[in-house]
Amino acid sequence: MKKTLGWILAVLLVLAIGGTLLYKFYLPQLIAKAVVTEGEPPAYVPKVVERQISRYKVPLSNAATDIVKSMHASDVTMGQVFEAIDKTEPQHIQMAFDELQTANVKTPDDAFNIFKKHVNADFDVEVLREPFTKNVNMKMIRVATKKAHQYNEDAVDADLAKAIIKNILLQKEKELAQNDTSK
Repeated sequence: MKKTLGWILAVLLVLAIGGTLLYKFYLPQLIAKAVVTEGEPPAYVPKVVERQISRYKVPLSNAATDIVKSMHASDVTMGQVFEAIDKTEPQHIQMAFDELQTANVKTPDDAFNIFKKHVNADFDVEVLREPFTKNVNMKMIRVATKKAHQYNEDAVDADLAKAIIKNILLQKEKELAQNDTSK
């Protein structure tokens, strides 16, 4: 009896560790790759995620391309951007969305000004203004604001969202580097 219980607990522990690794490491890479690659997302992407990817794939991919190009042109490193992502607390993002909802935001430029106040970065965030305003429209801002208020912090894992953003930028940087070497 004790041996069977020990085996069951060991299997459950292995499954829990595997699930955590899948969620924290593999899922962000999977989503990022689906966003930046052309064509349909792979069949193993969950349908709920696939619908969201399909809806925002082109603007996210274009924005990531422009962000990476802007970073390179301004000598901002990927490490600096990742540090800013890691240092920005979920409550600061929520405060930005709260401000977006109450402020008289008419343009993506206005929205960028609000987000800029809530981001903790060691570089001039202004280098990201052009990619943001070029690739984000007011409808996207309204949808994001609405979704941010639908979900509480517990429903959306901030670490997962950060990992997805980082992976999208990494994938895009690799893609751009490959395009530069193939020319």
